[in-house]
Amino acid sequence: PPRPRRPRVAEATLRLFHPTLVFWSVFLIAVHWSAEGARGDLKDLGVMDSERVAQGEWFRLFSAVTLHADVEHLVGNLVGGFLFVGAAATQWGVGLALLLSYLAGASGNALGWGLYEPPHQSLGASGMVFGALGLCLATPYFRTPGTGWRRRAVAATVMLFALFGLDPSSDVVAHVGGLLGGVVIGWGIRLGWRRDGLPPDWVDALALVLLGFAILIPWLTAFRLGS
Repeated sequence: PPRPRRPRVAEATLRLFHPTLVFWSVFLIAVHWSAEGARGDLKDLGVMDSERVAQGEWFRLFSAVTLHADVEHLVGNLVGGFLFVGAAATQWGVGLALLLSYLAGASGNALGWGLYEPPHQSLGASGMVFGALGLCLATPYFRTPGTGWRRRAVAATVMLFALFGLDPSSDVVAHVGGLLGGVVIGWGIRLGWRRDGLPPDWVDALALVLLGFAILIPWLTAFRLGS
């Protein structure tokens, strides 16, 4: 007989606390530990520096997502990542949620590069965290009938962003860019993929492979130019 299907709430909970998200958190901790042990060289190689990006060092828009200024900065983004990326994973799958949020975080760095007067430096996964929030906003426009739920989704997103994304001591532009990047990327994919439910497992696995390349290639480029 067919295996009984888990309730949708149980499935959502499993994705919210998926082992891949734990691995991502461990990866960010390892990068921060390595950066601290490298006497700042790793941060200098990967930080989003507006002047160096203007000189062609595009990889900094991506590598900066995996760096953090201090332990408090790291912990804040780990907690936010578990909440927002985990929530996005219940709608997109873990692989796509991580990949698309990461790309949204890079778009947040790109917005900061374009708007801030140089010299400007930025680092951290907060743009990625708010990119995941943007992904959560994109889904109701294609799955939820009627405008009532859509308005509630927008209101909830604005409230969460106001609570966590508008700290004057943080990079608010990167937060806004990450949120907008998540919304735009999410809408773009939903326009082409209108099927209900999560993507197939192979799409999720492919997204994780692409995420690995999206992290590895910028860092390899950074090490090659810095050597």
